[in-house]
Amino acid sequence: MWFATTPVENASLARSESNVCKQGEGVLEHDKAGSNSETLELSVTETDGTPLQPASYFHSLLRDDGKGAELLRNDSARSIGCAYDSLHRIQAILAYLHIMKRRVPGISQFLDEAKHTYEQAHGRFAVNDFAGAKEFAEASGSLSRVVEIVMARTLRWDDGLPSSVPPPPEHSGGTIAAEHIEENLSQAETVLSRIQWVLENGTLPSEDRAQVRKIASWGDAFCKQAQHTYRDAVSEDAAQLAQAALAGASSAEHVCRKWYVSHRVQP
Repeated sequence: MWFATTPVENASLARSESNVCKQGEGVLEHDKAGSNSETLELSVTETDGTPLQPASYFHSLLRDDGKGAELLRNDSARSIGCAYDSLHRIQAILAYLHIMKRRVPGISQFLDEAKHTYEQAHGRFAVNDFAGAKEFAEASGSLSRVVEIVMARTLRWDDGLPSSVPPPPEHSGGTIAAEHIEENLSQAETVLSRIQWVLENGTLPSEDRAQVRKIASWGDAFCKQAQHTYRDAVSEDAAQLAQAALAGASSAEHVCRKWYVSHRVQP
């Protein structure tokens, strides 16, 4: 992996029973250490292996698929609608957790960026950049998926929350589960390697570059934790971390794509 991250306590992605049961705090409250402590810093280092060629990333972006303007507009609006629904599902869950005086530490940075990319999608749609709006909406949806996964793997082990159904039975990880984890990790690493190539060789503006690096660092952090957990055992926890790694990497890739599909330029 080529994204060096510096995890912080508030952004810890590991399950913590004491954190889950922490009482009396607002669901969306940021850690008192400040927003800087919530950011996973990223620095780019050299990559291993054969460098990716431009076509491996931009071929599908620069191809004219014959879509009409109205169809592209509808696709964009549909993606924004899906992102909107995802954000409101999360808000509904957070409202419930607030009532139950529960909170999930470390999700505020992901949720804030999911809202930010949604607003960016809305802004691009307003100026008729439907291709760019769609990419931002997809980025927002992927980040919402990250938030959902982090909440699910944390709350799954909170016995203090009431449930209308009994918990699932214990089971050992099988071959299929292992294959799924490895597939998600492999896909996440492939996406992150493409992003690395673009950061080093592409034409992203500085603002987009910073946003891509931040989101990619989260995907990379999940990837490392999934690999560490998977070395110990094939488990539901490792599977969820691998899913979060792929969702985070995909979100960063959509922000990358936004610039190139909007401007149709090849680096």
